Amino acid sequence: MAIIWQKTVGHRLYQVRTAGATLRLYSNGVFHSQWNPNTPIAGSLWDLLILPSFLHELALVSTGRDTTNRCGLVLGVGGGAVINLLNRYFDFEHIKGVDLDKTHLRIAKKYFIEQPHNVVLAHQCAKAWVAGATTDTYYLGRFDTIVEDLFLDIKQPDGQCLAERVIEPSAHWLSQLYALLAPQGILVINYSSVAQLRGCEATKYAKQNKMFKAIFAFTKPQYHNAIAVYSRLDFNKVRLKNRLLEALSEKSVLPARHRKSIANFTLTRII
Repeated sequence: MAIIWQKTVGHRLYQVRTAGATLRLYSNGVFHSQWNPNTPIAGSLWDLLILPSFLHELALVSTGRDTTNRCGLVLGVGGGAVINLLNRYFDFEHIKGVDLDKTHLRIAKKYFIEQPHNVVLAHQCAKAWVAGATTDTYYLGRFDTIVEDLFLDIKQPDGQCLAERVIEPSAHWLSQLYALLAPQGILVINYSSVAQLRGCEATKYAKQNKMFKAIFAFTKPQYHNAIAVYSRLDFNKVRLKNRLLEALSEKSVLPARHRKSIANFTLTRII
């Protein structure tokens, strides 16, 4: 693995490393993002942030809704891999990316993001940006897909840095994101664990108020994280994972050498 760029800003060391054709972003030694244009989806945890969009497209098609010219919001840009994936496999007219870390945004622009023509990046606290957007009629109900991946590397007592969620998944936070979501949209949130997803105030609030037609958890056996998808469209419960894998095959997302590692996710219905 080679380091092609690095810089220390304050107490944080940023590095962009290569491993073959793969680009990786590290901050204080914590692995934040990776992108390989030859194998965009190869079985990593971050793949789970994009798999809900394939489910969403299946639901849109099954109900005769338009799948083109959608708008996306990515909270927590990192290196921009999720933005690349949205652009690679789906027809997004506009993608907004928000990140508190100015250096991450610079790295994303210089090294990662492949199609900048429809991408607008904002250097701002996601919490503040979302609060402002909910008071702006331009953003209300605008986003067909919202991906919330707000983690920060936090130094532990033993000196190691671990990625931890930086915004509490509260009822208020969920209601704000819900206000920005289109009537047929999906909200994707990266949780630290299935237990956090099930037990947090946001999920309980969503259930009590029947805000979504379905909530799913995507997990992989080698990771603790649970990627939640809150959907305003319902899904056929029968063979849902198989239908998703078929959709991935149709879009050539299941190369033979990565087929097993991509397909080893579990899809659990929460409601």
